[in-house]
Amino acid sequence: MKTSESSDPHRPVSHDALPAAMQACTRPGYLLIGHGTRDLGGTQEFLQLGAVLGQLLAPAPVEACFLELQQPTIGEAWQRMVASGVDGIYAMPLLLFAAGHAKRDIPEELQAACDAAIGESRGLPFVQTPPLQCHPKLLELSAIRAQQAIDAAGGVDRARTALVMVGRGSLDDGATAEMYRFSELRGQSLRPAVVRTGFVAMARPDLAAVLDEVAQLPEIDTIVVQPHLLFQGDLNQRVMQMVDVAADRHRDRRWIAVDRLGPDPRLAQALIELAAEID
Repeated sequence: MKTSESSDPHRPVSHDALPAAMQACTRPGYLLIGHGTRDLGGTQEFLQLGAVLGQLLAPAPVEACFLELQQPTIGEAWQRMVASGVDGIYAMPLLLFAAGHAKRDIPEELQAACDAAIGESRGLPFVQTPPLQCHPKLLELSAIRAQQAIDAAGGVDRARTALVMVGRGSLDDGATAEMYRFSELRGQSLRPAVVRTGFVAMARPDLAAVLDEVAQLPEIDTIVVQPHLLFQGDLNQRVMQMVDVAADRHRDRRWIAVDRLGPDPRLAQALIELAAEID
């Protein structure tokens, strides 16, 4: 889809650029889809982002929902969206990369919700926006989080600093490659002496091994560890614990742990821009 020339945030996609089934839509709604977590704080952060998205897209209907583990489900949010009177839906998965959830699980849930509708709402047209990947707004937010941590620590000598970007990990080779590309772009922004990527699960190299490797580089004094994670939860806690273990093992190095991305308006802006770019 081509980017609309209009500045109206309620209509982020030009009408003649929409897929054929969406071209007749006059009142689209927006479905923000999160993975879901048992962590209450992470759930609240996602819902906060949903509120931000709602403010940016008002008066268009916006519903936040979850793929699993929490409610409302995609099907429940779809029903509420239909009840609000929309005639088309932009499904916005809040995902960093394109792996199984983006390629299979979410499309299946969306289609099931569409098929389960009754009456005139059955077969309601919808489009799914792509994952965030290396969107400029995401890179900007990631750089801000790193700089906040560095400033709080009193600054660094970048010529003697390593940046370790931490990915969740995926069995999808494309998602893993995108994480490496994100790390490379972040390195170009921060310009440390060394940039490495480690993963918490499913992909290699393992984060603990990367931390040990970087800590043994003679040219490195400071190690900045940045989880590429959206919200608080078990994964973020595991990363912080691994940093603590590495710091205890390598006490001659300075360690700076960066905060998660969080429910920042830049994420919502990125989602809106992605909706405007659907072909």
